[in-house]
Amino acid sequence: MTVNPRRIFHLSEQPETWVEVDENAAHEIHAAEMHSRCGWTPFEDWKLKGRVRKVVLRGRTVFEDGNVLVEPGYGQNVRARRE
Repeated sequence: MTVNPRRIFHLSEQPETWVEVDENAAHEIHAAEMHSRCGWTPFEDWKLKGRVRKVVLRGRTVFEDGNVLVEPGYGQNVRARRE
């Protein structure tokens, strides 16, 4: 999940970066809850198992329990940061 994608896409290592997933959480997808500008999803009302709970980028919690905690533009183009 980390080594081969980095190798295949020539991505640099991202220290203090990880994603926490609750593998047992069940939920439905609804466009109103998505963090997207388009306002719709082809997966509306799909029932899923597993949910992202927390995302930490470069040591800073950027997403937790459905809430984006950083301002737009905080992300970085990881392809531009080649080793």
